[in-house]
Amino acid sequence: MIPLFAQTTPSPAAVASFVNVVEVAAWLAVAFAAVVVAWRQMTGKSEETRISPSPLEVKQHARLAKWEELETVKAEAHGRISRERKEIDAAIVRVEQQQRALGLRIDDDLREIRDAMQANNEAAEKRVERINARLDNLNTVVTDLPGRIVGLIDGAKHL
Repeated sequence: MIPLFAQTTPSPAAVASFVNVVEVAAWLAVAFAAVVVAWRQMTGKSEETRISPSPLEVKQHARLAKWEELETVKAEAHGRISRERKEIDAAIVRVEQQQRALGLRIDDDLREIRDAMQANNEAAEKRVERINARLDNLNTVVTDLPGRIVGLIDGAKHL
């Protein structure tokens, strides 16, 4: 046995026995690897470790478009864009017309509300004037009442 932290060098016999042990271990590892490889070959497990082909398919490129076809597609796209632009403009005009019509209706409704409020205010002012006239009449009657009562009492004394 070789001491771990020995200050002395090991003997040549100890080194030779250590080399023999390492050599035997290496031979055993190689033999084990050979058995594993043979086993995999016999059971078919070696194919599992092979790189399988890519899942992507390689296809031949499509034919190239001709200039006339591109011009046709461009014309169709521009036609569709101009049709849709016209539809959008028509929708905008319809919305603006509806907005103007609603604005006129709102203005008419506001005018009617203002007229109704003015009529209510005038009727309320007339009622206030009538109530004030009645109150003035009542005030006159109540103010004259003590004098009339005193006159009646004086007139009753002479009876």
